[in-house]
Amino acid sequence: MDPYAFSDEAWCKELGRRLDHLREDRKMSRVELGEEIGVSQPTIRRLLDEGHGKLSILVAALRSLEALDQFETFIKPPPVNPALLRKKQVRRVEVGEASGDTREREKRSARSSHGQTQGTDEKGDLGW
Repeated sequence: MDPYAFSDEAWCKELGRRLDHLREDRKMSRVELGEEIGVSQPTIRRLLDEGHGKLSILVAALRSLEALDQFETFIKPPPVNPALLRKKQVRRVEVGEASGDTREREKRSARSSHGQTQGTDEKGDLGW
């Protein structure tokens, strides 16, 4: 799976989801995790549910869950949902047909396939 196939926001949400599953596997509550790493419950909620937070909080959470040694495997690309992939491909075709400019469509497709469409929001926030 190409790690550049996902937006920054999708990656952040996926990392939050993975961290939450790891917390559940360790039988630790969100309250316990927050207390152990010294952050508030709203911070834990944003990290686990939305994928928003500081990298230092992610590392502290992995340390608390005794999973720092799993960091490399923790960040492997998420599996692709074939239905969503198909929907994305259909949308690209529809957008391309609507534009009518074949060369522009090819440029967009080439950028997309090389991950150049990934970016940050207007404030430069990568979600962490």
